[in-house]
Amino acid sequence: MVKKLVPAVAALGAAAALLAAAAAPAAAQPNDDVHLLADHVMYTADQTWPYDPAGKMWFNEYGDVVTVCDNDADGHSVYLSVDGGVGHEYGVHVVGGEGKCVTHKAAQGGVYNLPEHGIHFEIWSSAGYSGSVNRADWINDH
Repeated sequence: MVKKLVPAVAALGAAAALLAAAAAPAAAQPNDDVHLLADHVMYTADQTWPYDPAGKMWFNEYGDVVTVCDNDADGHSVYLSVDGGVGHEYGVHVVGGEGKCVTHKAAQGGVYNLPEHGIHFEIWSSAGYSGSVNRADWINDH
């Protein structure tokens, strides 16, 4: 009886492992569409806009989460300027090509803990296309 149970238990264990692996979500990539859930989103305004912007950024007010990504493997960087007033200004420089992202959060303290009022953002590509700078002013009220 024990000899018959061993293969059956082994088969059940293997089946359970396969089901668990199939049900596990795939790891999110930095350039996935998580920005669709953001409070605010902005793209670089470069020569291929709006079809394939060189960079994008998103801002979630809760936690002051600012993420900027390079969308193109073109040898150019993406820059973001964040201005929340005196003592709350910083820049982000994303180097590394397509899919590379940088994130800053209020939990990091200092300049990354943005005040609860209007924040000015500017994003651009180092490619230097005419009119590639995009600007926005958003209220940080969370």
